Amino acid sequence: MSGGANAALRLSAASAGPLLILMSLVISLNGDTAGAALGGLIATLAFFLHVIVFGVDGAKRAAPPLALRAVTALGAVLVLAFMGADYVGADAPRAVLNWGVWCVVAGSSSLALAAIAARTHALSDETW
Repeated sequence: MSGGANAALRLSAASAGPLLILMSLVISLNGDTAGAALGGLIATLAFFLHVIVFGVDGAKRAAPPLALRAVTALGAVLVLAFMGADYVGADAPRAVLNWGVWCVVAGSSSLALAAIAARTHALSDETW
């Protein structure tokens, strides 16, 4: 890949990542618990795009594993604290439950993706 094509790919990935995160948050806030899980997967897609374009080291600088673990733990606490919110019918606890599901799905799947990607060898332009 030439330098210009690489720069265009990096620029498009850098601008698409925040849009994917924003879309995942909108889906999570407007949906139920399943929508929050889908939103978390879309956030993981943004992380996956960052891993592909900038490499594992770039992704670890953008989202350190400790921060991803903290997001996952926060989500687990929120889910456990507000599990019965759907049965009670209260709106505020349901929104907190959705945030918790989003945090658990986005954090844990991004951690799993980072662990898998760290085990592969990087391809350079010379190997193509």
